[in-house]
Amino acid sequence: MHVLRKEKDKSKRHNHDDYDDESLVEIDPQLRYSIQRNYQFLQQVFSIDTIVKPLSLAMAYNVSRNLNFFTRIFT
Repeated sequence: MHVLRKEKDKSKRHNHDDYDDESLVEIDPQLRYSIQRNYQFLQQVFSIDTIVKPLSLAMAYNVSRNLNFFTRIFT
């Protein structure tokens, strides 16, 4: 969520919080791509479907319902 701030006098900017995050850190495009690819892989590996696959049908249903409930609340 983005919170709007009051416009400050630009000549008095000394705190790094006043600047955009993008201007502070430039990430190498290859590193950014690698991070995105690894994140997508981890999302697939640790998906709810993959976690409940070895369980019995009744247990898998209950576990997936509970995990979906908590992921909806806390993300």
